[in-house]
Amino acid sequence: MEAVPREVKPLLLEETWRWYGPNDPVTLEDVKQSGATGIVTALHQIPIGEIWSESAILERKKMLEDAGFTWSVVESVPVHESIKLGKADRDKYIETYKQTVRNLGKCGIRCICYNFMPVLDWTRTDLTRRWPDGSEALAYDADELAAFDLYILKRAGAEKEYEASALARAKAVFDKMDDQAQQALQQNIIAGLPGRMVEAYSIEEFRSAIAEYENVKPAQMRENLAYFLRSIIPTCEEAGVFMAIHPDDPPRPILGLPPACSTRDDVAALLKAVDSKFNGITLCVGTYASSPQNKVEDMAKEFASRTHFVHLRNVTKEMPPSPETGLGPAGCTFTESDHLGGDVDMYAIMLTMLEEKQRRVREGWGDSANIPFRPDHGHKMLDDMKDSFDIDYQATVNCVEASRKAGLDQFVLLSAVCVQRPLLAFQEAKLQAEADLCKEGEKMSYSIVRPTAFFKSLLGQVKGVKGGAPYVMFGDGTEVRCKPISEEDLASFMADCFWDPAKKNAILPIGGPGPALSFKEQGELLFSLV
Repeated sequence: MEAVPREVKPLLLEETWRWYGPNDPVTLEDVKQSGATGIVTALHQIPIGEIWSESAILERKKMLEDAGFTWSVVESVPVHESIKLGKADRDKYIETYKQTVRNLGKCGIRCICYNFMPVLDWTRTDLTRRWPDGSEALAYDADELAAFDLYILKRAGAEKEYEASALARAKAVFDKMDDQAQQALQQNIIAGLPGRMVEAYSIEEFRSAIAEYENVKPAQMRENLAYFLRSIIPTCEEAGVFMAIHPDDPPRPILGLPPACSTRDDVAALLKAVDSKFNGITLCVGTYASSPQNKVEDMAKEFASRTHFVHLRNVTKEMPPSPETGLGPAGCTFTESDHLGGDVDMYAIMLTMLEEKQRRVREGWGDSANIPFRPDHGHKMLDDMKDSFDIDYQATVNCVEASRKAGLDQFVLLSAVCVQRPLLAFQEAKLQAEADLCKEGEKMSYSIVRPTAFFKSLLGQVKGVKGGAPYVMFGDGTEVRCKPISEEDLASFMADCFWDPAKKNAILPIGGPGPALSFKEQGELLFSLV
């Protein structure tokens, strides 16, 4: 008897990719090659606490669908600090959040990954930890975090929270740091990492932000989270939008900040606080695995029915010496490992999620049975570490070397403010060149100038606009704002670096006068002039 062929559709998880919007150097055409069918993104241009309009959501959704993708998850609609702190004005921001949820639901977006970690979204101490195969990984070093807390941030009373052995290690780490290493550590922790859902800070702003939580205890922090969920989940149920909390990363109370969602018990409590399937979690495997307190394989099974989004990455932990447990104020050191080479049994996680997907299909969840996942924090490797990095970096090295040979005693480097959130190889190159120049401090003083943008950047479009061509910008031209500076003003500032003692051995961000301008506003200015 001849077999009748039939199509068998496997019940797989949805493959998604995080995309940072029109300014992401990875294009949607690039993403297509990964095999992903869904996109995880957000309207990063909208300030925290403001409503996402239907028109803005639909514009982004159309952009994704035109490229052949679905908008699978919003990561994230940031939660305002007033809500986290339980301030008197929190209800105003909760109402704003609820309206954004309604608008997302009307536009067919069904999942929001959000974060309730105070002040920070996620943090690492090292963005270029060498992996055995030569690639570079993100890492969190507990002793470096303690060194930052005690000797750079200088948080009041911090020394009382650490054991004597941890204090000694932190002091040893700090004593080995030169100025450049201290600046790099500070920048890694507070200046903003790609995808961060909170604002980037100066050290002064960071101290002030942390100080606001000084009297907020863990129990109060969790109650503030529960208040938020009790307020918004009824709206989520009406709109058909699932909330999926991302854990604190790292999952421990660092820098004196109260934890919101770090452990198995935290998850159980927040799910119990509002017992609705629309109140769920993002199973970030690597984050939960970064604490020895969490057994991630068990958590995946226990909370599978409330898991609406999955971050797949692995870590290797390094425990501090006994009697420390790795649960102290800085926790334990970890490095983001290969997927199958870390502390977590990734096969067990995937099996649990596939079984959960099958359960939802059997119970008739329809489209809501979908469980999207994405890879998280990949290693820098192959061509990511070459090409434009080498060209940009080597050019600066050559100039510094020539200056030293010529006997010059000061070097003024023109860098860029975009190195604060490095996404591209040339930004990494400038950061490395800055670091090398700082090491020259004893032999040759330096000034590192980081302008926001140049008005000269518009000149390439002047001829086209005069000839009737359209003005080119990303998206609707409102996602990025900056203060462009003229060449004359920038040159004057750089020249002053040779005469002003305050500008020596310093990193100097600079922008032009007046308010920050979006690309759209710059284009309108260009049209008014030509």
